Amino acid sequence: MVSYMTPSQRVRVVLDTNVLVAGIRSPEGASREILHLVSEQVLTPVVSVPLFTEYESVMKREEFLEKTGLTARDVDAIWEHLLRRSKLQRINFLWRPMLSDPKDDCILECAVNGDVASLITFNKRHFPGIESFGIMLLTPSELLASGAGRKK
Repeated sequence: MVSYMTPSQRVRVVLDTNVLVAGIRSPEGASREILHLVSEQVLTPVVSVPLFTEYESVMKREEFLEKTGLTARDVDAIWEHLLRRSKLQRINFLWRPMLSDPKDDCILECAVNGDVASLITFNKRHFPGIESFGIMLLTPSELLASGAGRKK
């Protein structure tokens, strides 16, 4: 499907690592649909260097590669595809430490600095108070149910 949406019409989101893992590991489900919407350029993931480093370190773990049957080269190809459809966000202001898990701070910082509509995660309890920044905290299913991926 070809997207005719302009960059300003695309929904800017930050994807938690767990959404990417689920989308790659499972051929069905909301996380996979989120990845399709990224490929169709309906959703624009916002990433920062620290967040991208987190993604890569998780996806290149031996247990992830074994469970998915992917190689490190396959993961590199996935990242290249994702980066071409993402907006690289410079982090101008740090919000550390704010969350109970320091690894989640880079996700929060990317979302706040990137002025995104939503942070998509399965671990909503890890991001208390993010709504005070004007960012919706949604699971992949909630994002799809909201209609954010539908073309007008």
